[in-house]
Amino acid sequence: MISYRICLDLDNVLADTDKLMRSIIYEFTEGDVDLRYQDITTFNYWECNDKKGNFISKEQWSEIHDVFSRSENILTVEPYPEIQEYLNQIAGKFALHIVTTRLRAARKPTVEWLECHNFPEHSLHFVEHGKKHIALGEFKVSVEDHREQAEQFAAIGTTSYILAHPLNETTSNSATIRLQDWRMLCEHIVRQN
Repeated sequence: MISYRICLDLDNVLADTDKLMRSIIYEFTEGDVDLRYQDITTFNYWECNDKKGNFISKEQWSEIHDVFSRSENILTVEPYPEIQEYLNQIAGKFALHIVTTRLRAARKPTVEWLECHNFPEHSLHFVEHGKKHIALGEFKVSVEDHREQAEQFAAIGTTSYILAHPLNETTSNSATIRLQDWRMLCEHIVRQN
């Protein structure tokens, strides 16, 4: 029986969500805000500017997040390449816990998306933003894209990995391990834990 648990963030860790989110922002603003991957330099999309300096407001973000949560949008998100293979390797050592801060409206399409893409056996949890490290008990390892959440895990003794994106380029906590891709993450997690 596997006794260790790993906390796996869903968006921009297992799923290439950013691409869809930027597309929804572009459509929602009728082309006024055209964010590129490199423009997403913070976890909060409403704090990011496109190359012309345009941005969305926090109020617009709330509406955009609602649009993202619709089934017809979530089901178009692509999983990262070979993610199921990497998770199968990790599942040999850890119980997989996929944890997300998606809105409640996204629950059904999220479950459908995970089933459609044949994710290995896992538990799925919806928790409040910034509370993953306290909501579900102790994890041996976590994988995040959100730097602050990764640092919160590290502060309580969880081995904390960050999948590299422009939004997490600066890390202030040397206890987190930032790696470029899932091949590197998988090798490191399996070897070190």
